Amino acid sequence: MVADIVGLNLMMLPKKDELAYLCKSLEIKTIGVDETVIQGDTLSCGDLDFEVIDVPGHSSCSMAVYIPKQKVLSASDAGGIIYGDMVFAAANSNFDLYQESLEKMAEYEVAIHLFEHYGSLIQPSGNGFMKQSMADARTLRQWVGDIYDRTRNEQKTVEELMETILKKASGYFLPKKIMAIVLGQMTRFIAKQQEQKR
Repeated sequence: MVADIVGLNLMMLPKKDELAYLCKSLEIKTIGVDETVIQGDTLSCGDLDFEVIDVPGHSSCSMAVYIPKQKVLSASDAGGIIYGDMVFAAANSNFDLYQESLEKMAEYEVAIHLFEHYGSLIQPSGNGFMKQSMADARTLRQWVGDIYDRTRNEQKTVEELMETILKKASGYFLPKKIMAIVLGQMTRFIAKQQEQKR
C-alpha cells in the first residue's frame, strides 16, 4: 500500500528530473497509526461528534465521516469525484461494494459534502449529490460492461472509456496515466464478473 502511494505521488510530478528535490520529500517509509476506528465509532472534537462510516469500494478500507450537528459528510473519493457535469465513479477496488457504499451514504441528510478533490459542495436540496453519484456510477458500469462485451479486451475497453469520459468532461481531473490505471482497475473487476457468467 505504501509503495502504491509513493508511486502515484511520483506519477503526479510532471518532470521528475527537474523536481528531484520533491521526489525525496514524497518518499514514505511507513504510515503512522494513532488509533483505529470501525463502522459506528464516534469521535469527538470540541462540541462536535464525528460518526465513522465504513464505505469500501474506492479502496478496501475506505471510510467516511458524518457530523450530524452540521449535516456534513466527508466521503473522500468513496462518494465519487466531480468531473464537469458528471460524478466520476472512483470504484478502484470493488465496484459492487462501491455502489453499496453510495447507497449507505445516501441515507444521511447532507447539507455540506466534503471531497478529496475540488473542495466542498453546499447542498440546499439535501443529498442530491449522492443521488447523482449513484446514477453516474450505474452509467459508468454500463459503459464498461457494454464496451468489454463488444471488444472482449480490457485495454481497448479502457481506451474507449477514456475517450468517452474526456469528451463528456474536459479540463483537469487526473493525469491520463493515472486515470488509465483507475479505469483499468474498474474494467478488470467488471470483466472478471462478465467472464464468470459466460
